[in-house]
Amino acid sequence: MNTGKTSYIYIFTVVVVLMTAMILSVASLMFSERHSINAIRQSQKDILRSLHIQLKDEQVEKTFPVYVKDTLYVDTLGNVIQPNADTTETLRLYIAEKNDSTLYVIPVKGYGLWGQIWGYVALEEDFNTIYGATYDHKSETSGLGAEISTDQFTTRFKGKKLYDEASTAMFTIVKTPVTDLPKDQQQYAVDGITGATITSEGVKRMLREATKAYLPFFLKEKQKKHE
Repeated sequence: MNTGKTSYIYIFTVVVVLMTAMILSVASLMFSERHSINAIRQSQKDILRSLHIQLKDEQVEKTFPVYVKDTLYVDTLGNVIQPNADTTETLRLYIAEKNDSTLYVIPVKGYGLWGQIWGYVALEEDFNTIYGATYDHKSETSGLGAEISTDQFTTRFKGKKLYDEASTAMFTIVKTPVTDLPKDQQQYAVDGITGATITSEGVKRMLREATKAYLPFFLKEKQKKHE
């Protein structure tokens, strides 16, 4: 066979291109699967952090089901539904058990100064008092908005309440010290991050939006407990 012929060069090029495409497709699939697994592990790690359980990455997979017992899917009316239900709005909620107490973990998401922010908030059995929280961000400023992911910030949330007895969302983040507020308002407030007003406002907003979204479910569950 004359390797100098145009047909040979054409066939060789096509074979190389097809082999390269195949290799890239397989590599992309493997990377996508690995990325999905890593994303799940990170979410599980963050959920456990909201429960005040700090773990190394390799410990998460085995420890997660020890504490997180169930996952519920809820619609905007507060009804528990199947995850494949035909609905435009499906809320996820994790039921955890720790120290003989049941805790409810909800995901939250919003926007800071430069991009997306998100996290998980664990609530006590009253569906109102914050047990713990963890937050992360895509591109907030280091030393300012990025501080939302630090323990120094998240520990401020423990014991705070999301809404009042009239089920009105009350949670807020303030510039001035919480201790300067009237006593009856302090239970709903957290000190903001100095120099990161917009990011702090983003955290407040995403917690209020989550409160509004999950409140129908919370109220139904609270009513069941009193029946």
